[in-house]
Amino acid sequence: MKFIMKSKVIIWYNLISFYKGGESMGQAVRQLDRYSKSEIEECSELLQYIYMNDDECFVRVLNKITGKNKVYPTSSLKDPMKLSQVINSFGREDILFSLNPFRTMDRATRSNLFCINAIPVDVDYKKIKELKDLEPHQVIKLLEMDFFESKIPTPNFVEYGNQIRLIYSVETCYIPKFRDNVVTLARRISEVFSQELKEYGAEKQNLESYFRIPGSINTKNGAEIKVFSYDDAVIYTLSELQELWLDELPKWYKKRKGRLKAPKKVVKLHNVYSLNCNRLMDFERIQSYLNSIGVTELRARLCFLYRNYILIKNKYQNGELKSEDYNLAREEMLKFNNNFNEPLRGHIIESATRVVNYRQYLYKNETLIDFLELDYELCEKLGLQSIYKAKTQEEWNKEYYKRNSENRKEAEKKKYQEKLKSEGKMTKKEELEQTRAKIKSLRAKGLKNKEIMTMLGIHSTTTFERHISYLKKNGLI
Repeated sequence: MKFIMKSKVIIWYNLISFYKGGESMGQAVRQLDRYSKSEIEECSELLQYIYMNDDECFVRVLNKITGKNKVYPTSSLKDPMKLSQVINSFGREDILFSLNPFRTMDRATRSNLFCINAIPVDVDYKKIKELKDLEPHQVIKLLEMDFFESKIPTPNFVEYGNQIRLIYSVETCYIPKFRDNVVTLARRISEVFSQELKEYGAEKQNLESYFRIPGSINTKNGAEIKVFSYDDAVIYTLSELQELWLDELPKWYKKRKGRLKAPKKVVKLHNVYSLNCNRLMDFERIQSYLNSIGVTELRARLCFLYRNYILIKNKYQNGELKSEDYNLAREEMLKFNNNFNEPLRGHIIESATRVVNYRQYLYKNETLIDFLELDYELCEKLGLQSIYKAKTQEEWNKEYYKRNSENRKEAEKKKYQEKLKSEGKMTKKEELEQTRAKIKSLRAKGLKNKEIMTMLGIHSTTTFERHISYLKKNGLI
């Protein structure tokens, strides 16, 4: 699907010159402002893709020149006939649609957002002295070569006219009414991507911001708005974007909280071949464990480490890495990814881990423990060979008290049994076994249940039936 609008040359005076008088001039302007059938269909297809949810929610449509501002249900804007009436009533110049729908018709604020369908990033490249003379399509080519799939994911749409706007379509993520964690994550994604494109004048955008539809006019420079879509772009999920493209905490948060740490030290390649092999086996053990408990949060980290340590192993064994080594690491990583219960999409995880082709990282044991969120008990349980976490004093104390508590309970139990034995009494377990043996013996002699209950002094029918069920279950009768 590509939304590439055919360029038009809008010559106002030539068109108006065909008409005589004020009424004819008004007809000319109205005719010029109307959208063609093909433009309506393209706009409808774009809106159906962005507003993918079928819930009852609302989109705000705005004309910046006239100030006209109306709210429509998303279902109306997906209908080409109704959409035609709406956009023709607003005209071509500076018509804007809210990118994400709102819960009610009252206000276009963040607190009123219903769900997140798209995340915008504005690229105001004309603010940059070296880029201001370039055409939008030239800047898009530069972004494709230097940024897409290397520093940021490929956007689903690029809107351009005066400047450039990147639009990432995400699977509908509903916003809880009194919680903002979803909104915070989406804003983080927009900010991180804009920081990567800072040299191109990129700025983060609010989720309640607007976008321009193809065929409309930006009055800042009279340019017609065009929207280009990437056929191979996928509909992302917020969790995928967070896991593959965001740091554990964004830089602005670390600076604000005073927790900005120095870059991690990368240790030079010096460890032995066997250690790297053990690391790979440990990653597979951790993967099996995560599959068994249904955890998916560490998939991207493990795939990154797996591809990284395959290259390190080959580098230590064979010397300088060759193209076949990079291909082998890529294929092995994809196989490793497919072993997850819920594998990440192949082309996404491949691009996210491709950085190890340029630089390999030999992490310390402590770094891997923090990176994979391991503790002493889990390392022992999984039998990891190359990743080891020493016990803390707290863990030593906990184990000591646990062991002593178990020993104390066992001693008390043994003492209680000896006391009963000295008094000629039986434990509850022994009493049950004796009762069930008598029931079995009496049933074998042909006695009825009521007679057995009377002989054994069992007054509750439920209790007697429970004894019978136990005997049948264990094949004793």
